[in-house]
Amino acid sequence: MELIISSPMHKKKHDIAWVELCSSVGNIVIQSNHAPMVMRLEKKSQVVFGLTSGKQESLNVEFGVAHITRESVLLLIVDK
Repeated sequence: MELIISSPMHKKKHDIAWVELCSSVGNIVIQSNHAPMVMRLEKKSQVVFGLTSGKQESLNVEFGVAHITRESVLLLIVDK
């Protein structure tokens, strides 16, 4: 699964096994073949993701939107 993180200052791509996103209704873990959706990320939240290598990384987000497909997650964010 591919994670694309796009902000006004940079764009990064990662091969991931999963990503955890914070929404107004709670945390949601997205894995490959997840139902497609668009969601607003909770303000001043943290995005946590597991790389295919097994390493876990995180990113602090001021606000943003996630576009989720069966094989990718695109985050349009303003980060700290």
